[in-house]
Amino acid sequence: MRIAPYLFSFILITGIFSSCRNLDELVSFNLETNDSIRWIGIPDTVLIDTFLNNEGFIITSEDFSFSDYPKFNTNKTTPGQVEDVQAFNFSISLDDDSVTSFAFCRDLKITLNSPTNAFPDIDIYENPLPLPTESSFTAEIMGTSSDFLAAIQKDKYRFKTQFILQSEVPDTIKMNYSMSFRLKAHPND
Repeated sequence: MRIAPYLFSFILITGIFSSCRNLDELVSFNLETNDSIRWIGIPDTVLIDTFLNNEGFIITSEDFSFSDYPKFNTNKTTPGQVEDVQAFNFSISLDDDSVTSFAFCRDLKITLNSPTNAFPDIDIYENPLPLPTESSFTAEIMGTSSDFLAAIQKDKYRFKTQFILQSEVPDTIKMNYSMSFRLKAHPND
């Protein structure tokens, strides 16, 4: 009867230690995403039609995967093995000769979105009134590290962009969205 508490304690301690991962074995590396985005079909007729307040747009990008970046292979890990994320910057830049600045929009808001609802939307960038001369912006990324940990572990993501059209633009606009992170992950066995 006296051995039961000791046996229970031993089993409990063994379970705790066997479930803990050795954090000394983590690899640490920087990840810089660079995704080419194409906004297709922005009709400027909304600026002159008779419907009020319909100049707001929500444009969703194609799907991307964190696992497509070679940094994961180089460090012999996968997005699902990431244990810690430190988010740094978000950059957006025009990659289109037909548009020279972001003066065509206001209330620009960019969200990281899951194609399968695997993680909640993460607000990453807002700019209420982009300067009429700017063709690129860099800002501290808005989401928290725990938000991005969930997103990276789920691998697939896309960008949802909201804005209000202020002036005419071409039907198709090309740009680049970039995010920079510092990751810690378990290497493959």
